[in-house]
Amino acid sequence: MKKSFASILLFFFCISYSLEIFGQPVDSIDVNLYNSEHEQHNNYGHRKSPRPILCRIDFESSTIIIDENGLSEDVLAYELWDEGGRYAITVSSDETVFVETIKSLQNGVYILKVITIDKTLKGYLYL
Repeated sequence: MKKSFASILLFFFCISYSLEIFGQPVDSIDVNLYNSEHEQHNNYGHRKSPRPILCRIDFESSTIIIDENGLSEDVLAYELWDEGGRYAITVSSDETVFVETIKSLQNGVYILKVITIDKTLKGYLYL
């Protein structure tokens, strides 16, 4: 009796562990964006650490939400580059098209650039 109970318990443990390994599909990804230009902190040449701007790519609604007042409306283009920044994979001014392109990519590391009138924000996208 104890042996069969232990076998059943082990069976359920293995099933629950294997389901946890497969996981749930990802419905959004967070990317920390940074301004590509650093500001001088003082006259001694020390630089401030840049404050990250949170960017959420939502795959369910095919939208990009940037946590900065009014910045989402000022976006001119979204760019996705290879990890080394050697070539652009895609450039789009339409966030829906851009998110759909990201969905079709293989797992890897990419550079996300958000181009606005005033600045360019960059961050690493891990798929």
